[in-house]
Amino acid sequence: MSESLSAIPSSVIPAQQPMAVAVPQAAAPVAEDMLPGIGPLTGQAFLNPSIAPKVAQGSPRPLAPGEYVKNPDGSWSSEITVTVQDPVLNGGKPSVVPSLWIINGVPTRVSEDQAAAYAAKSGLMFPAYGTAEEAESASQKREDSWQNIEPQNAGTVAPLWTVPPPAVQQPSAQPTQQGVAGWPASVLQKAVTAMPPASTPTPAQPATPSLLTSQPNFLAMPKLTR
Repeated sequence: MSESLSAIPSSVIPAQQPMAVAVPQAAAPVAEDMLPGIGPLTGQAFLNPSIAPKVAQGSPRPLAPGEYVKNPDGSWSSEITVTVQDPVLNGGKPSVVPSLWIINGVPTRVSEDQAAAYAAKSGLMFPAYGTAEEAESASQKREDSWQNIEPQNAGTVAPLWTVPPPAVQQPSAQPTQQGVAGWPASVLQKAVTAMPPASTPTPAQPATPSLLTSQPNFLAMPKLTR
């Protein structure tokens, strides 16, 4: 498992900030790696519902690029990724998902198992890889892409998630009272009317006997002379 944090000290506050949400105080960040601990993040959150991803009803959502939390130490957090391998997500393939989610309006860091469960529940698509090493490498590259970016430019980083395409419903071939599904009955009636009538096959006529075969067969005999 690996974790990466897009947390960069910043003293510049944009002139126009997204909606600020007060975040309840929680335990101090983990001392060994300075990442926020499990639970609600401390500091002030800047959220923008207009750019938030659409998730399944009742599901937490990840932060969108451009949303962030200003941490008490002056750094800021928009994404904390983890690599997971859970059967509930991507068929159990190694995947990279965020561990920072908006739960009841509050940015909260969750465990790896909970992150995988939220990712699966959200309805969003998260990248999967053939091996854990490939997932680790992709997570590291993504962390690198966050470096030297100020909070107001966080939207320049592509989101970790993608929205699945809408399901395409194929028209049914079963006929209904309205005709074949997907085609009005009036159109079908016109199509049937416009079709040329099927030709009736002509019965085979009996063959006429040949005159040669119906006449007796006479052999030419030589003329006798006396």
